[in-house]
Amino acid sequence: MRIYVKELPHISRDDGEHLHQIIEDHWDNEQLVLDFDGVIIASIGFLDEAIGLFALDFPLEVVKERILIENINENDRKLLNMIVSLRVEGRNANI
Repeated sequence: MRIYVKELPHISRDDGEHLHQIIEDHWDNEQLVLDFDGVIIASIGFLDEAIGLFALDFPLEVVKERILIENINENDRKLLNMIVSLRVEGRNANI
């Protein structure tokens, strides 16, 4: 399933929670492609809520297998990588 982020609200943590729920609803059915074409997020809250929190519940390999990120702005990619890395560290600290 392909999700075009520009077609969804993509500013706040609440917007990220909405996308998180969409991903969660399809988690077991198929790989999800999040297409960021034409979008600059630059919102820690949105990216953390939408994607980062999955790294607390699942191993990073599983998250990468289930969620494919395409056409993301370079700065947003760096921000997302930082968020996911912090969530992985948090998950590992609690194991």
